Amino acid sequence: MKIILKYLMIVLVVSCASIKPEKKLLGKWYTSDGNNIISEFGFYKDSLIIYDTLGSSGSVWRVSNDTLYTTFKNNENSIYTYQLDESKHSLSLELVGNNDLNIPTLTKAKNTFDFFQKTKDITIDLPLKHTPLEPIGFPNYLNFNIYAGFKNKVLVVKTDESKDLDNLEKEVAFFIEHSRDELKPHLRFNLIADKRITETQIDSIKNILNKTAIKQAYRTYKSKENTYENEMNWYGLKE
Repeated sequence: MKIILKYLMIVLVVSCASIKPEKKLLGKWYTSDGNNIISEFGFYKDSLIIYDTLGSSGSVWRVSNDTLYTTFKNNENSIYTYQLDESKHSLSLELVGNNDLNIPTLTKAKNTFDFFQKTKDITIDLPLKHTPLEPIGFPNYLNFNIYAGFKNKVLVVKTDESKDLDNLEKEVAFFIEHSRDELKPHLRFNLIADKRITETQIDSIKNILNKTAIKQAYRTYKSKENTYENEMNWYGLKE
């Protein structure tokens, strides 16, 4: 029995070691600045597509050891050193020869909404609406986001700054104080809440929000047109 176990362990180690570096990079990788996705690296077998605030660009790519080589359509070459964490879901890139360019760590995700959930460390399955929704994600500086979902099957209600709502009034006061005067009447809560949360629980959250100085609240929904798989512009309805 021990011999068989040792053999299986050897096979497992060899098979893991034999995985080509390229396969570890395949997929979509995202990085954000606050709530804004600033770049996406899509590694495919035949191409690398990079999306950022300036648009998109495509290249062919290959890796050797810890180095990533890219060649774009204009024959411009870029060389990066890269490092994956132990989970293979976090990617660090450094452009060779340019120490001034700081590339934030990238996170592997199926799509933008999956990336959002990973960065917020929460699982949210948004409710579906078949009626027209209002765009509430732009301008995003009007929104004070509240996230209500689950972690390890436990209900979590949090903000961008805190893991709960215990300091909500102080956070809201700070948010209002640092908003322009002409915008203050238009500030609003954006409640991004899981569909499995009961009406009673939603009402309890709203009661907490109503105790603050912000008196408008919207709830985010998904629709057939807005699944948030490719972009994070929120849509919803006023509560």
